[in-house]
Amino acid sequence: MRSETPGTCTAPDCTRPVKFRAVCGPHYTDLLAERPFRPSHTLQVRRPAVAVPAECREESCSEPGYSRELCRYHYGVDLRRHRDPEAPGPRPRRRKGDTAPRRGAMTGGYVRLTLLGEDGRSYQIAEHRYVMEQHLGRPLAEHENVHHLNGDRADNRLENLELWNTAQPKGQRPADKVDFALEILQQYAPEMLSSNS
Repeated sequence: MRSETPGTCTAPDCTRPVKFRAVCGPHYTDLLAERPFRPSHTLQVRRPAVAVPAECREESCSEPGYSRELCRYHYGVDLRRHRDPEAPGPRPRRRKGDTAPRRGAMTGGYVRLTLLGEDGRSYQIAEHRYVMEQHLGRPLAEHENVHHLNGDRADNRLENLELWNTAQPKGQRPADKVDFALEILQQYAPEMLSSNS
């Protein structure tokens, strides 16, 4: 039970305030462990709290301070740099209104991009699909795939990408195949339909 009487610890040479049973906190643990009191000069001295900076010291960062005059993000980057001097520097943080795609982690060998949507939320897309969509000027259909010609899934140059279509006709009747052929021509080569009519 906590002592209500203010005073100093009764352990020899200890000037700490009383916490429990007429002794300070560290000497109380000695009392509970039934061991002799440790000398006061060996007890850990609690460091005074360091004032947290109002803002990160990194240029163009206005995040609130966390430690060492840095925000949480730049503090983590600083720790990585301290462990490994060759570690890359901090990636510029995404600012409001910045909609440029960010190249990110790889999943199954495919590079992922992080994009910022119109609603302000970020979402991920495979880079090869994004490159093909930008080239076509439209979103890819559900039945469309993008193939890497050289087999390297991280090589997303347009000249290395090829659009594949996995759609199949509903049946084997000639009428179904003709309908399907017209659908394919309308989607991928509408100029061929107009030149033949």
